[in-house]
Amino acid sequence: MSNTLTMGSLFDGSGGFPLASLMAGIEPVWAAEVEPFAIRVTTRNFPKMKHYGVKSREVISNPWIS
Repeated sequence: MSNTLTMGSLFDGSGGFPLASLMAGIEPVWAAEVEPFAIRVTTRNFPKMKHYGVKSREVISNPWIS
């Protein structure tokens, strides 16, 4: 059994939190982001990390906003 700390990153952006985690000895395992450019940056910088994005964008209708 491994005692290595791991982390996942929501709203990952360009991967600052996974980078800081690596510097602290924590292994980044996955990241979630919706912006295509940010996903490309983190995919290049963290190829072993699983990257989750949005398959389709849905507009949620809000009756308070016209």
